[in-house]
Amino acid sequence: MHTRYKKIAMSVFVLLFFVSTAAFAHHPMQGEMPTSYIQGLLSGLAHPIIGADHLAFVIGVGIVFGLGVTRPIISSTAMLIALTVGTLLSWYGIILPFIETIVALTVIAIAATVVFKLQIMGFVTWAIAAAAFCHGQAFGVAIIGAEPTPLVTYLIGLSIVQIAMASIIYYLTKKIAARSATQLRILTAGGGVALGIAGVLFMTLSV
Repeated sequence: MHTRYKKIAMSVFVLLFFVSTAAFAHHPMQGEMPTSYIQGLLSGLAHPIIGADHLAFVIGVGIVFGLGVTRPIISSTAMLIALTVGTLLSWYGIILPFIETIVALTVIAIAATVVFKLQIMGFVTWAIAAAAFCHGQAFGVAIIGAEPTPLVTYLIGLSIVQIAMASIIYYLTKKIAARSATQLRILTAGGGVALGIAGVLFMTLSV
């Protein structure tokens, strides 16, 4: 069983790495500031996938939603509001210090939630919102100085892609939970460990 956990953990970790790398190679803006609503939208759609830390966090959120330790609709709404506020503050130039390290810590936190299935619903909702705020701060750095129009579509793109990814993972987690308790344990143990390892790696790279 432990071997299966390790295989799942390694698979998730490798997936994060290669998906992030592939997305970076096809970044629609090539790292430049978006100047139109289409460019803002494309950047918003791409950035949560380009950054492996953001991708890992959203995958973890989707698993947490699927485990039923928080209410998906309420938590998703809180997450999007906090994400938007964090991005706007960053766009205005108000940015938390050591934001990349904080973002890495949110990945470790969501990994712990997956593994231990924390049942304090209110706490998990607020924790996800706080983490989303930090991710929004990091997203906002990429659009500092942009005009309001691409900023708005950037936020729309961010919201669409993250809700879509979290929803897919939520659905898959629910399907696995309905099929087999053993497979669900493998998912939570292997996936949680992989996300935790990834979070530690992100934190190491950020300091």
